Amino acid sequence: MKKNPETGNEVNISNFDELHKRCQAIGITYKPSNESITLPALAKLLADAQQAQNAVNLALSDLQKKSKARSAALRSIKPMATRVINALICSNCLPGLVDNMRSILHKIRGTRVNPIIKLDPVVDDPNGKRKNHSVSQQSFVMMMSHVGKMISLLTVIAEYHPNEEDLQINALMAWAADLEAKDDAVIGSDIGLDSARTLRDIILYHPKNGLVKRAAIVKAYAKTIGEMEYRSVSSIPFRNKDTD
Repeated sequence: MKKNPETGNEVNISNFDELHKRCQAIGITYKPSNESITLPALAKLLADAQQAQNAVNLALSDLQKKSKARSAALRSIKPMATRVINALICSNCLPGLVDNMRSILHKIRGTRVNPIIKLDPVVDDPNGKRKNHSVSQQSFVMMMSHVGKMISLLTVIAEYHPNEEDLQINALMAWAADLEAKDDAVIGSDIGLDSARTLRDIILYHPKNGLVKRAAIVKAYAKTIGEMEYRSVSSIPFRNKDTD
């Protein structure tokens, strides 16, 4: 089961809420001279932290949704390319053009045009290993490059004019544009998540004014009030970002 990267941050915020409530429960003896740990200041910091974490959660949900849409689009490429090459085979175009398209299809599938040659101990290197380079180029960017080459090749083949509307060149161009748009949406969402996390981390982990630092100051102040007051807040745990 994957660990939720936001769990530690949410625990810190929840614990700060408890710290604030326990400070309220101390009553009139809780009267720090440090403005940053007064009850109103703690309440504002808590609200800012909750709002910042909510923004992160929304941005993360948005990224996950758009990433799923992109993944679904990525899965559509291989079957579409298979349909395209079969339509091309049926078009009576020159065999060499089909071979060119088949080469693109192999890249989309991540397979070799020719099988790996078995090791020949006489011809190959003395360590007994033939240097075969990987041909799997299946990142989204590479796949889009292959799709672009596939469509570009089709545009110069006069014989390619299938009746299936989604296999026609204009439809394929629109399909490719939609793939690009889904990738752009993921990139934009990822940038938004990074920005939300940066702001949240400043609020929680700034070395001078962050939530974790402020909690430590509250605990130190509670010691000046009395042992019972200190015990009421000292056991509430907080973790810095680098220990999450």
